[in-house]
Amino acid sequence: MYDRNRTLVIAGLLLVAVLMLSACVQQAAVPAAPTVAPAPEAKPTEAAAPAAPTVAPAPEAKPTEAAVPAAGQMQCPIVIGAAVHMTGGTAIYDMPPLEGARLAVKEINDAGGINGCEVKMIELDGKSDPAKVGDAAVVAVQQGAQVLIAPCDFDYGSPVAIVAQENGLVGISECASSPLYSSKTLGDKQFTMSPWSNVQGAVSAEHACKAMGWKKGVVIVDTFSDYTRSLANYWADAYQHHGCELLETVNYLKGDMTFKSQVDQIRNLASAPEVIMLSADSPDNGLIVRELRAAGIDAPIVGGDALDTGEFIGAVGPEAGKNIYPTTFFWVGPESGKDMAQFIESFKTTFNKEPDNAFYVMGYNLIQVLKQAIEKTGTVEGAALAKALENTPFKITGGEISWTDAASGHEPRTPMAITEIQSGQHKFWGTLAPTYIPPVE
Repeated sequence: MYDRNRTLVIAGLLLVAVLMLSACVQQAAVPAAPTVAPAPEAKPTEAAAPAAPTVAPAPEAKPTEAAVPAAGQMQCPIVIGAAVHMTGGTAIYDMPPLEGARLAVKEINDAGGINGCEVKMIELDGKSDPAKVGDAAVVAVQQGAQVLIAPCDFDYGSPVAIVAQENGLVGISECASSPLYSSKTLGDKQFTMSPWSNVQGAVSAEHACKAMGWKKGVVIVDTFSDYTRSLANYWADAYQHHGCELLETVNYLKGDMTFKSQVDQIRNLASAPEVIMLSADSPDNGLIVRELRAAGIDAPIVGGDALDTGEFIGAVGPEAGKNIYPTTFFWVGPESGKDMAQFIESFKTTFNKEPDNAFYVMGYNLIQVLKQAIEKTGTVEGAALAKALENTPFKITGGEISWTDAASGHEPRTPMAITEIQSGQHKFWGTLAPTYIPPVE
């Protein structure tokens, strides 16, 4: 089940984020621009951006409502602020969606824009630092962003959602999977493109226990982030719900860079595991798999979308990269339909490389959803746009997505795929609709 300290986790994380960002957010709300320094993170092709204000905050000021057009009005160009991690450790998850978003913006503008308006995307680097990505979000608002794109993680992305909410803007994470990334936690204008980890865990566990018949399992979990903890907990819940036996939960902390004790813990179990659930981020996940295989532990390995990257497949290589089954957002291949085949071809033509994982599609779909919602409402005003995103199915590359209403958390609803890695090569295993999904507590 989900961590019993969930309430404390929410309060603690948001308190830290709010303390770091409160001065910046409140200043972004002041109509008169303070004296500030240029922001080096802004791309050279964009106008110089002011850095986060350093003057004293104005607590009575309201969010920058005046900068946002009223419902029914359209302000051209449509400005989307992407405050994401373009460098550092989490760039592995944020850069592919950003490239997908760039492609979608190009295609939309080439076709005449949204309701006749050009789409402009401001890109600012959070440098894999929660405080800096919050500052970047403030700068994006100061530059005129009408919607904010947030990073692919709750811990590293919620500061952007806080800035968006305080300024009355819709914010959408590229692919944050923690159930904490919800409107209940972050506000009624905040969304994520990714199914929550309770769904990811349920799909993976049912695949392992029922579809593949692996009845004895071990969980290896990085205790650093909410995503990895919650995914492991939900997987264990669903795995045992289906009648399979959890032999052991093996903990480690991100960045340990040595896993001998964890490997020994698994080797010393009375029964050998028939499957290992790995809930870890890069680069740790590749190193863990190599050490498991080097120790002669050849049990199949399952996990979430963090195992669905070209970097992970390259890290494990053909020898260790076998019998691995990631659960992910989409299968990026012709098996997913004509629209996916078209995306792949367009991406290759534009960037001269293959989109080798589903993260590229997440950013592309994010922009496509915004296009449909803005066309529907005729505005980028936060409250109207958020309402348009609720309880409405949107066609996306690879399927369909919808969100529940704000009172229900803006829970994302979209199918998931299971892929397979054999001899260092990625292929499509199939899709699975879980018969049991652990409740979010």
